[in-house]
Amino acid sequence: MNKILGTVLGISLLILISWFTLRVYTMTSLPGLKLKDDVYTVVNCEPPRDEHARLACPYLYCNKALLESGEIPANANISRAPGTTMNRFDGVISYTTKEHVDVRRRFQCDMQSDEVLGYQISK
Repeated sequence: MNKILGTVLGISLLILISWFTLRVYTMTSLPGLKLKDDVYTVVNCEPPRDEHARLACPYLYCNKALLESGEIPANANISRAPGTTMNRFDGVISYTTKEHVDVRRRFQCDMQSDEVLGYQISK
């Protein structure tokens, strides 16, 4: 009886460790934007890319350019509008000021692959 219980516990522990390892790998391999020492870096966008990265990486480079412009705070929420193309992202930037005022601004990013050709943030 103890041998069966030990085997079941061992297999359960192995499944749990495997699941946790897979979750950590998935979370660390997704494209994203990191901030370290006031420098923004786009991560996990190196070729070859899967379909998700192919769609996400140009948008992340646009976000990086917008945040590095200094016109919006680091805690801003940047969301793209539906129906934007891979060469031009349109969307909304929203954040709250220190005075607790909600701000919504529109933006446009002109892209060529991962390169930001230009961007515009409305006042």
